[in-house]
Amino acid sequence: MGQQFGLYIMRNRENDDPYLGSAPDNVDLDLGMRAHVFVDHWNFALAQRSVGISKHGRMWRVNWTRLPEWLVREAEKALGSGYLDYAGTTVFTSFNPANPRSVQHRNWATGWLGRQPRVEVIIHQQQRAQPPRCPACNRQVEECPYCGAEMAGYQEKKVDTDLAVRLVEAANRRTVDVAILVTSDSDLIPAVDAARRAGCLVVQAGFPPGGRRLRKRCNAGIDIDAGREEISR
Repeated sequence: MGQQFGLYIMRNRENDDPYLGSAPDNVDLDLGMRAHVFVDHWNFALAQRSVGISKHGRMWRVNWTRLPEWLVREAEKALGSGYLDYAGTTVFTSFNPANPRSVQHRNWATGWLGRQPRVEVIIHQQQRAQPPRCPACNRQVEECPYCGAEMAGYQEKKVDTDLAVRLVEAANRRTVDVAILVTSDSDLIPAVDAARRAGCLVVQAGFPPGGRRLRKRCNAGIDIDAGREEISR
């Protein structure tokens, strides 16, 4: 077979590492490059709400049955390849047990969303944060001195850590060739660097200009807001 030109995602026969470039005879074209979507749900949802209101005057709702496949097709364009197989989606999220609306989110995530084809949901219960301390005596202020409300709220823990661990594990085990990260969290930069060193191509999907630092460390980026007509409901 003569030399094939064009931009492909390929694997080197010697070390099995994927890379972008033209396809000479010493590499095998892999038509089954596996793309997996990793979603930091609350990072995604808050950014979507902010951009929707600021740019369009309203928040648009995501069609979760369309989103993963759309992201894979956009990743193909961003990487310059037409050969990505959708391998699945993992959604990382959390809920506040003291908030009824947050409990509804848990029920939706573990019920409807988690039962969609090739979708995995990893959900954590948010933990109560430490109340603030008086700057003079350093004692914790449990209640507001004016209305009596609790000063300590709930905070999300483990979500970004879980996402980072899953990403690096998938890259090292070579179960994923292309990782699509739906988040703007720059705390994931070390995980992205580790995944890329392991040979995984990483695409950041978010709402520019948010996530610029993370995007710079990835192979490519996707503007989700640009596809709102295709993936909204």
